[in-house]
Amino acid sequence: MSDDLPSSAVERAPSPRAALAGLARRLARLEGGTGRATARPVAPLGDDGIDAALPGGGLALAAVHEVAGTGAAGFTAALAGRVAAARAGLVVWCQHRRRVRDEGVLHGPGLAAFGLEPARVLVVDGDRDDAILWAMEEALRAAAAAVVVGEVERVDLFRTRRLQLAAETGGAAGLLLRPVQPVIEPSAAVTRWRVRPRLVPSPWPGELGPLAWSAELWRAKGAVPARFEVRFDEPSLRFALAADLADRPLPARSRAGG
Repeated sequence: MSDDLPSSAVERAPSPRAALAGLARRLARLEGGTGRATARPVAPLGDDGIDAALPGGGLALAAVHEVAGTGAAGFTAALAGRVAAARAGLVVWCQHRRRVRDEGVLHGPGLAAFGLEPARVLVVDGDRDDAILWAMEEALRAAAAAVVVGEVERVDLFRTRRLQLAAETGGAAGLLLRPVQPVIEPSAAVTRWRVRPRLVPSPWPGELGPLAWSAELWRAKGAVPARFEVRFDEPSLRFALAADLADRPLPARSRAGG
């Protein structure tokens, strides 16, 4: 027994196990949890190699994800199609008017090629990032939505936290579509992707090959960053690894950032 403490203080000191349990309960309260691990529902992307790299075996629902890069639009549409196949409800696509002027409105048959039935798609447009983010948040809170896409250039940690809370409320997946590579910045997104188009030759002369991307999963909560060469198979509406699998941990210096 220590000479510095009275016996009553020593007797009241918690055991290491009790102290750890108390710390776990405090952390759970701070995170808004209950202390029990709960698995989020997921939308499998359709390829075992890709799904195995994602927490829970697919793209988490009731969560926000970010896709950035020159190939972001097609990749995001393919992700949205997989979510729409896993969850009933509307597909809400919040377009930026500048992109509408530059690239045109969403094309119904083009969306259908990604498994997005035009009858389920609700298009909202806005002329500023904050308007798009507001529309996303409202749509994510509604239980009627399956997936909500928002085209934005800038978004901060505070807004992504609001989007994540809204997604947890409504149960839908939120997809932040960013057409340019963002500066590495904090985000509450559960996964963050960098993508660029990949040319895959067609087996048929004169025809385009399948849609394909180099996709870097550079941040994923609960998973190791990875890089894939991936294509989207239109007949089955599934992702598949293209050519050689490039699923591997990133170098340590690439894991920095939030």
